[in-house]
Amino acid sequence: MAGLLEQKAIDQQEESVRFMLEVLEKLSLDSTKVETARPAQELADKGRLETKKNRVRLGMYTLRDLMIIANACAKSEGIANFPQNELIWNAVIRRLLRFGYVFEAPQDIKPEYEINPNFRFLKAMLMVDNVVFGMAHMVNSRRKAIPAINVKLPNGDLHCGTGLLVAYEATSVTQTAILTNRHVLEGNEIVDVIADGFTYVVSGKPEVCDFADLAVIPVEDRNLPIGFLLAPQAGLLSTVISVGYPLIPTAAEQYALCHKGE
Repeated sequence: MAGLLEQKAIDQQEESVRFMLEVLEKLSLDSTKVETARPAQELADKGRLETKKNRVRLGMYTLRDLMIIANACAKSEGIANFPQNELIWNAVIRRLLRFGYVFEAPQDIKPEYEINPNFRFLKAMLMVDNVVFGMAHMVNSRRKAIPAINVKLPNGDLHCGTGLLVAYEATSVTQTAILTNRHVLEGNEIVDVIADGFTYVVSGKPEVCDFADLAVIPVEDRNLPIGFLLAPQAGLLSTVISVGYPLIPTAAEQYALCHKGE
């Protein structure tokens, strides 16, 4: 229940949370973090081991520091009535901590946090958004990268499979393709590859794997949505999402059904 309430609070203040993530990005960059953190430095008091001002200068921030810095950033950008509270900051930081996008700094009196220096890269790859905004956002933001693969069977019947837009290394060259199952393509003719109104242009003959139920469909690398990165083998109890286009006899259109599991 607590997780659902936390997610609802983040969803209701999505615009504010996105601004908070922009502040964290500035605090992760050497070129912007000193000036961005200055409001917290100016209000800092002495700590037990060293001045609080120096801890901020070294990139260690309490939640109160982050709220002070975010307010100052909002004012400098002319954003009026910027809503933020400790509950939302706690929720965001807790999610980022879990995946190492934020680190817990050596503690003095209050918990302090350091921002992963790769935060901008992680944010650009939408990985920060995935962690903060959750599973529903993850699927909705990648809908165009999860296409339905419509094929014609040898007997003329139509069938639908599911694919993922991925990039992978092949002979030292990065290839862009739709990853799918071999049984979707083997012996069948591709009719179209469509996702959320976006139509992929097939650029070559599909390749099927001879030892697993996998296949790839090469596609033209033009105006493609953000795809997926192929990751190492998932660990036990890792959170996973399955997305597919099952046949629904009573439906007039194709629908992607999603399930969360481990």
